[in-house]
Amino acid sequence: MSGLTHSSQQPFAARLYAAHVPTAGVVVQARFFGESLHIDAHPDLQIPCAQVQADASGFDGQTLSLSWLHGDGRVALQPVDAVAQAALLATAPVTLQPALKNWRRGVRQQSRRWLTLKLAVAAVIIAVLLALAAFALSFGALVDWLAERVSPELEAQLGASSFAQLRAEHGLIEQGPLVDAVSSIGGRLTAGSRYRYHWAVKDDPSVNAFALPGGYIVVHRGLIAAAASADELAGVLAHEVQHVERRHSLKGMIHDAGWAAALNLVLGNASGVASTLIYQAGALSYSRDLEREADHYGVMALVAADIDPAGLARFFRTLMAQTPETVALLSSHPASAERIAAAEHEIAALPPGHVYLPLAIAWPPAAVPVQ
Repeated sequence: MSGLTHSSQQPFAARLYAAHVPTAGVVVQARFFGESLHIDAHPDLQIPCAQVQADASGFDGQTLSLSWLHGDGRVALQPVDAVAQAALLATAPVTLQPALKNWRRGVRQQSRRWLTLKLAVAAVIIAVLLALAAFALSFGALVDWLAERVSPELEAQLGASSFAQLRAEHGLIEQGPLVDAVSSIGGRLTAGSRYRYHWAVKDDPSVNAFALPGGYIVVHRGLIAAAASADELAGVLAHEVQHVERRHSLKGMIHDAGWAAALNLVLGNASGVASTLIYQAGALSYSRDLEREADHYGVMALVAADIDPAGLARFFRTLMAQTPETVALLSSHPASAERIAAAEHEIAALPPGHVYLPLAIAWPPAAVPVQ
């Protein structure tokens, strides 16, 4: 090989594959000398370039592979990296150019195939994203449709099962002055309802209240303590009642429950779904539209019950002045200034001069600590 030094080209690293080497090949130094391809340290491998074939290889079809017949088998040589491949192409003699031209044509064809595949994959991804976006946009309508498949009787079963589990896990006050105050106001707000309402107080100092499907209302002791009057408590109760009457609580639970629970509910398995849904009690968050709807119909329910509706807006204004982190009700029922202003505007538009029937409740009711 020493006679090659004065006219041989720069060597390039390549991996040699042949019958007499390991399956993974061996790394060698190769170079062109005149019109021949030489493999350093393998003096018997001096191949005329006219006998060399060039093919595309590798995952993406971009790698150059030189091959030729040797003895009874075929030998292949592949540059180890892009630098080595560039060196091979730069030093290849004229005799090898036709074979390299065929390789370049194959690379271009493979590139087009890869581009077509990438465009097809991109089209599928875009189609999936568009489908998901369309599904997300129509999910609210789907939840409404599922809620309509639930009968009031099944809704009541769901509420009863959830209420029973809540009672077992957290304990509820279901009789005494606090419950009497809540149920007295609630009875006036729900007269004539298709639901049979159940009222309870949770011995919890946080300011919160929530409605379960089917007419189950739970008020935290801390909310009663925070209300400055029976009218303010009535405003919160009217709002919660409308989440039941408008089936907001049912829709919210279906929305958050997942497909398995929602399907069980639609098929009539209320008790099996209750354990899945109970953790949501008190944490359901409603959209702004649903909150405004509960405000609107809450005001109407207060007026129908001859209770001063100003207590609703007044209580939420009081809560907004407090630290939001201490008022659980604000996390699940965001009381925006816009919502409160809308409620006040609606109240101001009511016929003037009406004197509402006072709530015959001593305030604060007994057993409410002074905060």
